[in-house]
Amino acid sequence: MAESSDIVFYRYSPENMPEDILRKLFVSREKLLENLVREIEDASKNETPRFYLMVGPRGIGKSHFLTLLYYEIENKVTSLIPIKLAEEEYSIYRASDFFLRILEENSVDVSDVLSLDNENEILYASLEKLKQISKHDGKNFIIFIENLHELFKQLDKEELHKLRSTFQKYDIFSVVATAPLIFPFISKHEEPFYNFFRIQHLKEFSIDEIKELMRKIAKTENNMEFLDNFEQYEEKIHGIVHLTGGSPRLAFLFYEMITRGEIKDIEKSLFKIIDEHTPFYQEVFQLLTAQQRRIFDILISFGEPVTPKQISEKARMNIPTVNTQLRRLETNGYVISRPMGRHTKYEVRERLFRLWREMRQPFGRKRVSILLDFLQLWYTADERKELFEIKFKLLEAGEESVLRDICYYAEIQPPEFKTEALLKLTPKLIELGERDEADYDICKLKETALKTNDKELECKIQFYEGELLISENKYKDALESFNKALEINTKYDIVLTLKGKTLINIGKNEEELESLDKAFEINLKNNYALSS
Repeated sequence: MAESSDIVFYRYSPENMPEDILRKLFVSREKLLENLVREIEDASKNETPRFYLMVGPRGIGKSHFLTLLYYEIENKVTSLIPIKLAEEEYSIYRASDFFLRILEENSVDVSDVLSLDNENEILYASLEKLKQISKHDGKNFIIFIENLHELFKQLDKEELHKLRSTFQKYDIFSVVATAPLIFPFISKHEEPFYNFFRIQHLKEFSIDEIKELMRKIAKTENNMEFLDNFEQYEEKIHGIVHLTGGSPRLAFLFYEMITRGEIKDIEKSLFKIIDEHTPFYQEVFQLLTAQQRRIFDILISFGEPVTPKQISEKARMNIPTVNTQLRRLETNGYVISRPMGRHTKYEVRERLFRLWREMRQPFGRKRVSILLDFLQLWYTADERKELFEIKFKLLEAGEESVLRDICYYAEIQPPEFKTEALLKLTPKLIELGERDEADYDICKLKETALKTNDKELECKIQFYEGELLISENKYKDALESFNKALEINTKYDIVLTLKGKTLINIGKNEEELESLDKAFEINLKNNYALSS
């Protein structure tokens, strides 16, 4: 929830916002709304029930759309009685409960119905009351349901059969529902509601639509400062939408961070919103077959559109199998295909899946690549340098809580500063016992040394690697690293000192003494030169 003056924006419960605010913030789907209202009105005049299911991932705007559709029907279609159920209807676990809720929403006394003992009688009595209302008013009912998949989970198969047969027998009900995904109750042949709903997938917003929404939020708040300076945010918005997809909910998040001064906490805010989607993402994987999971996970890991051949090679499956499963995944709305020249490429419909999947990896083994991209897009080069310096000072002062942040900030530095940042951070990580992180940064330094052929950098890398090996009690390996460092720079007194200490641990005391003498001699010469 975001708040500014007297206006309150609800990212998760748009139905709690006034109708006029919802209309002001409506973007892109005006034509779809208009067509659906017309179609529902025509069907109502012909007394032909309609059953729609709006499908799209969380945050795509399903609740916003459904609530506006409810208002449109209420205001414009006089032949229908619109009933909007609550977003969570935990009390419905029988077909009779469903129709009793409609009566309650229509302010009808149901005490006489509830006094009946037999469940079938309660169902029949509820339906008779609804029929009488429909006949008396000359109107049919249209019921708006959010999270249909959750509602259906609460009903056993017998009750679902009752519900479907009632819809077929009584032609006074239409339904418009939402769900984040295609679920088994409507997709499997053996289920009562198979092929029952007309499915409409809500697509993510384009970059232009996200920008339009952010402008509308600002206009609604009368935030002239944001509107006047909008151009300076556009490049960042382009990058963020490219990485995360066109989620209207994220548009609200980005707007808040820009206008409320929360930019420094952007990664935490983004991680939080992704973490809140965990139950949904887990449910997606649970609904897929083993082969589909493998293909879906590979699509996420690529992070860009790929061909069936690429998937086949990585999954070690034959191409016909991959093609068959991709078609099923696309039909059910999990992936989308993109014709590209002579090939068709596929990608996961919701790009935030990639970030969520990477978040499941243990910290230290792999940093979240999409977050690295995200931070580089959001911060300027100067801001990145400043953030690293601030965090590093805190780390030196003993504030270890900044460790995760500083590891990311070191890696997103401009090329001319990145090596310096990693060289400052690596010994600190070794000192703190963060071996995985230190090893990761040493690997990054090796990549730079290989590209630049920088001998001094190679020497420092061998030194840090030796220090790391000592912390792991691998003294012989450490000795080898120190020797390599000394092959590059024979006068590196710190290396000689550590080499000497390492020799003690493997029982070579004479060599240790010789190494320490050399270190002392070099150190003495350096101090003499400085004092001259």
